[in-house]
Amino acid sequence: MPRNDIALIVGLIVAFWYVFAGPGRAEGMPRSPRAIGRALGAFLVGFLLTWIVLRLLDY
Repeated sequence: MPRNDIALIVGLIVAFWYVFAGPGRAEGMPRSPRAIGRALGAFLVGFLLTWIVLRLLDY
């Protein structure tokens, strides 16, 4: 499985956790535009960290 696919899956898991079980739940998802932006930010952080780690591991 390519590095981008793995990073995408991990990023989606992080974003869904943020929205449904994490701090995003307290922000009133999906009513608040700020909460949607933060969920997108959580996805990007999960994606980028996973991608960087896999790149460092030469995967």
